[in-house]
Amino acid sequence: MKSFEYHDFDPEDETTLRDARFRYGDAEAVERIQALNQAGFNADDFGSPSGAPYDLLAKLMSQLFREVKEQLQSGELIAFGYTQDIIAGPQFIPCDLWRHVGVNIKRSWIELKRRPETRMTDIVVFKRPVQLSNDVDRTAKTANRADIQRAYATYIEELIQAGKKSNREQDVAAMKALCGDGVTNQYIRELRAEYAPAQWSDKGRRKQV
Repeated sequence: MKSFEYHDFDPEDETTLRDARFRYGDAEAVERIQALNQAGFNADDFGSPSGAPYDLLAKLMSQLFREVKEQLQSGELIAFGYTQDIIAGPQFIPCDLWRHVGVNIKRSWIELKRRPETRMTDIVVFKRPVQLSNDVDRTAKTANRADIQRAYATYIEELIQAGKKSNREQDVAAMKALCGDGVTNQYIRELRAEYAPAQWSDKGRRKQV
């Protein structure tokens, strides 16, 4: 299966994650933000000052972020970022991963909650070219080991927070649904040993969650 590569895209078309809100978000919302900026209300300051104009800015900026994130999840927008192995160059961020990461929109980085080692920085965003339209669904279901690790860590954390547990067969099924062909039983066994609570390792088949 094809996976998106940074060199498939024109560098002149890239935009930072921060600026993607204004390039790909609702045009009317962008115009209203610009009008407020021209009136002296800075969009980057909306988190601190109070008052109706800043409340409106906060609402509009949140709207733009939701819209861009939805486009990243659907594959309409494609993003790349750097892992700790910066020499590897920009890495494709699987579309489904956007459902699980925390985002620092201003600094253009993402990471799984409370796991700074999963951080991807210098995120850049592209509009998916038409010629790649037939590949997006397949690509969204293809992930490398690092992607699977990040997704699995979030999956386990969400189960724990919900007071639930899983068995290895459920883990494999969930990760295959999320990450696609890169998932193997052996790799999930290794991840389970690292991330799943020890009490989940009781022998015998567990009840379904």
